[in-house]
Amino acid sequence: MMQSAEVVRILDASLNRASEGLRVVEDYVRFILDDRRLTEQFKQIRHDLAAAGAALPLADRHAARDTLADVGTTVTTAAEGQRTDAWAVCVASLQRLKQSLRSLEEYCKVDLPAVAVQFESLRYRLYTLEAALGRTVDALDRLAEVRLYVLIDGRRSDEEFQSLVRQLVSAGVDAIQLRDKSLSDRPLLDRARLLTALVKDAAASPDPDLARSGLAVQVAQPPIPLVIINDRPDVAAAADADGVDLGQGDMTVNDARRIVGPRKPGPCGRSRRRQLPRRRPDVSFADETVRCAGRPRLHSPGRPRDPPSGICHRRHHACERLGSGIGRPTADCRQFSGRGSGQSRVRRSRPAPVVFTVRRAAA
Repeated sequence: MMQSAEVVRILDASLNRASEGLRVVEDYVRFILDDRRLTEQFKQIRHDLAAAGAALPLADRHAARDTLADVGTTVTTAAEGQRTDAWAVCVASLQRLKQSLRSLEEYCKVDLPAVAVQFESLRYRLYTLEAALGRTVDALDRLAEVRLYVLIDGRRSDEEFQSLVRQLVSAGVDAIQLRDKSLSDRPLLDRARLLTALVKDAAASPDPDLARSGLAVQVAQPPIPLVIINDRPDVAAAADADGVDLGQGDMTVNDARRIVGPRKPGPCGRSRRRQLPRRRPDVSFADETVRCAGRPRLHSPGRPRDPPSGICHRRHHACERLGSGIGRPTADCRQFSGRGSGQSRVRRSRPAPVVFTVRRAAA
């Protein structure tokens, strides 16, 4: 039994704000991200909020509500009317939602302490979902520009490896993945460190031909590629790579994230060759995208050849809709700058990354 009309009024306003904020966030993950799992989680928490709020008699809430006399309805700030994009709308709603849940929890302690515990539990669940959503958006933002993704091995020598990497960087590739099952730990780490060093040097130094011509300031430099290490988060962390591509038999994404770091995009990549198990609610769904950005499965060094096949990956796994795939292009360095050679591509509403595998020539 609620004894204070003022407290009921606070609870009514806070419950309304929380419900509205959840709906805004749910609309974002549903219609902007097309993320089925996150949509399910936010929908569930919205229904659980309604169930907890049912302990507040609706008749008491309506009796205490006085919107016309609410002094707060006319108190606004300039920031309230400005949102830069849909994500900013979602973030603002998340903040409002957390604050409302805290208010519900604290004021329910006056007359409904058991309900206060329910609101506390919802608040902690929201923190977990907020982190999952943030990681998803962050990964998608940093991987959105990846259009040409190249898998390389360690080559026969440092010199050959350096030459290949420099050609790739000069050609403007967006991501380079080091994948070499034949290398032991120390040579693999040496190659990974060399790869990251070469990429960082390219970022710090303009193209020498442009510098000599005086056009370095006027001409856009090639993009600096992401550096991804296959299967080995420990090597990726030691080499300061951008991330790691995990296979189905490797450690979990969350374990890899603890090794590599929370803001590395690579742990957001998992090669998918079978249906993934149902995810925990604290795992964002960019966490298990296909090879970081929705790439089709291709032959790569160390992997047995599979029949050419196209796998349709759904957009709620944070990738584009792929039709019959890109096929299995065989390319050498001369083809990289073309970005269109030897590919059997399917018409898409938005471009998906093109993947090349560079293999050592037979001895």
